[in-house]
Amino acid sequence: MNREQTHTGLLERACVNARLPEFAPALERLRGKAAEAFAVHFRMSAGDRGEWGHYYHCREDAARLAFDWSRPQEHRCTVCGRVYTGQRYDACWIGLAHHSLGIGAFHMALCGRLDSREDYIRRVRDILLDYARYYAGWEIHGDIPYNGPGKLFAQTLDEAHWILELGLAFQMVRSSFEAGEEEAICRGLLQPCADFLIARKEAQIHNHAVLITSAISLLGFLLGDEELHRAGLEGEYGLLDQLRRGVLEDGLWYEGVVHYHFYALHPILQYGWAVENTPWAVRRLEPIRRMLDFPLRFIQPDGSFLRRHDATSKVNIGTYAPYYELGLSWFGDARYRAYLQTAYGRKGAGPGLSLPGYRPVERDSVFALCFGMNLAEEAGEAMEELRLLVEQPQSSAGSGLTRLPGAAGLHLTVKHGPFGGEHDHMDQLNISLSACGIPLLEDAGTVPYAMPLHYGWFKHTFSHNTVAVNGMDQPPADGRRLGFGLETWGSWVCAAVDWKREDYLFKDRIVLPAELRPWHEPSYQGVELARTCLVRDNWVVDAVRVLLPDPRQADFLLHVDGMLEGDPDLLGGPTEEGFCRLDPVLFRDPRRLCLERGAARPLVWAADRGMLTQYGWCSRPSALLSAITPGNPAGRNRHTLVRRVEGEGVTVFLHFFHYDEAAGRAVCLPEGMIRAELGEDGRLTVEESPLGRMVLTWNGEAPLFG
Repeated sequence: MNREQTHTGLLERACVNARLPEFAPALERLRGKAAEAFAVHFRMSAGDRGEWGHYYHCREDAARLAFDWSRPQEHRCTVCGRVYTGQRYDACWIGLAHHSLGIGAFHMALCGRLDSREDYIRRVRDILLDYARYYAGWEIHGDIPYNGPGKLFAQTLDEAHWILELGLAFQMVRSSFEAGEEEAICRGLLQPCADFLIARKEAQIHNHAVLITSAISLLGFLLGDEELHRAGLEGEYGLLDQLRRGVLEDGLWYEGVVHYHFYALHPILQYGWAVENTPWAVRRLEPIRRMLDFPLRFIQPDGSFLRRHDATSKVNIGTYAPYYELGLSWFGDARYRAYLQTAYGRKGAGPGLSLPGYRPVERDSVFALCFGMNLAEEAGEAMEELRLLVEQPQSSAGSGLTRLPGAAGLHLTVKHGPFGGEHDHMDQLNISLSACGIPLLEDAGTVPYAMPLHYGWFKHTFSHNTVAVNGMDQPPADGRRLGFGLETWGSWVCAAVDWKREDYLFKDRIVLPAELRPWHEPSYQGVELARTCLVRDNWVVDAVRVLLPDPRQADFLLHVDGMLEGDPDLLGGPTEEGFCRLDPVLFRDPRRLCLERGAARPLVWAADRGMLTQYGWCSRPSALLSAITPGNPAGRNRHTLVRRVEGEGVTVFLHFFHYDEAAGRAVCLPEGMIRAELGEDGRLTVEESPLGRMVLTWNGEAPLFG
């Protein structure tokens, strides 16, 4: 395939779509971005040295600082207005400038081809020639934790991001270059960047490794170097191996969060776009199809996706619509069309998918322009299938996620999957509860990585709705689903995890530096946890069984997104008792209440909208500790509750939660409403409860009523 055929194949659909009214918003947005990039007069120099972008955040509220092309030495917080100065922030600005230049080159190259803008193509050529002039001389640098160094940037990952954008831009405009210019770019930029990346190819299954191997593969393709190309694609930890071993059986990327799922998918699709219609095409690779299928099962009632692990922000179906533009083009799956129709708010003849609170987005992405198909065609059965996926319970033993929807938009998610490596939060059997996007007991994810709260709070077991032993972090272990069911009264799941062995699925596939091993294995050795959850209407029942093989401390943890209604003394009096090994300053207004075996007093919480009523029971005497702790985003607080027991053997924590979306309509449960007994057969018989008589187990049997 010659150079002209290569870029023509790359843009074949885009040339057609650019003439259609349906894609006018995407074309106009591209033109705007290209014009913005063309107006930039930033000139690189031999001394450019980028810094880590995660440093480019306000130290007070974690908000991103404003990047301004005209103010390279002044960096303003977009929330509080504070101005930061100094070498670190200036170096972050340099890194962001080059990142923007790479993306800008891509936009100018694409727009230049579609609109025959020779001035854009010349600017892209000049940018590439400038990089070819300077790249080899930039010094390797960067000391970002758990990342390889960069040359232009502070980490290998960012180098791969940047060259993927530039590589696509080069492919689009290379037929316009003179032979000497093309050779200079290949010799001065593409080849030395490929050499740099291949020397730092990570020996693990990781999203970073996906970025790096995708970039190596693309560079090999652009250089016509089959050996280099195969070095990126093939072999242990090559791109194909990342797909084979990093994508779980149901399609979720093993790091366990939709953010990193699509983050890993993005560079694969960039590479796939470049090699489309060549013998290297990857569109038929089965893991790619599974990666697009998986998220369809875990859309929440408001159109969002669960925020957990190292996710720093909330996202929804509109965020990831561009990937389904490419997916529909490659695979023709009608469910992807239904997804896109919903994301864009398109109304067909049949019933659509109702997602209260979701705001449709504009169909204006580059992927829409370059891959977009006709969305006017009725999705029909596919829309109904997508609606059922959203409205009905979903559970996956492979990914270890279960979502149980209820009335009033109530939505419970339970984690019971494989350990997710560096981005895991050591929170097996964690739950997250929300109602149409209103957080109730929601997983907060994390804040930008350079913020102290990331490693100081959010990445620890104690900041999640699970169980901690001796106040320490859970060591790596794979959860397992024991049972799941849809009944006439609602839905349920039973899951378990134990620390009886040191093995876990990804143990030999990932690298964990000592700094990323904050857990304490002796505290958990021999410990067993099991959790049975059920959702019935707007009630959630949560039963946790903890087995301690010898005397230890077990803390059942809940983090409530709401304000306590009533007297603070419901949570006891002030205390100086420690919560865990984390910094005590994280726990404001600490309180302690001694509880006898059995039920505690009901607690009512005013959420952002509506009321959450909580009623708890414990099979042993316990102490209730509480404090105000950090939420996400910074500045938002949560109320942390710790039900603490000491001893050995089996302890059961039982909670009922009721949500009413109308303010002031909490369910007030009188004292003694819960009466339960833990039998020698392991069954918990609840004689009296808000839902009547119940029998619960932790062996995968369905809960029984009456």
